[in-house]
Amino acid sequence: MLPLLFMGWVVTVTVLRVRQMDEFQVKLFFPGLAVGFIFITGDLASLQGVPEGLDHAAVLAKPFTASDLDALLTQLAPVRAR
Repeated sequence: MLPLLFMGWVVTVTVLRVRQMDEFQVKLFFPGLAVGFIFITGDLASLQGVPEGLDHAAVLAKPFTASDLDALLTQLAPVRAR
C-alpha cells in the first residue's frame, strides 16, 4: 500500500509542477512532448486555437482509413526514434 501512496504523491506533485511552468520551461524540460502526437478530428476549423507548442503536431481528418493511419504512424516513426 505504501508504494502506491508514494507513486500517487509523485504523480500529483509532477502534475502540479508542470501546470505552474510557463511555455519556455515546458519546451526546455519536455522538448519531445508533441512529437508523436496526432490530432484526430472531423472539424479542422477547431484546430485554429491550438497552443503554440502543438501547432506542428500531425493531423488526421475524419473519416480516415487504416492505411491513412498506418502511413501517418510510419511517417512519425523516424521522428520518435530521435
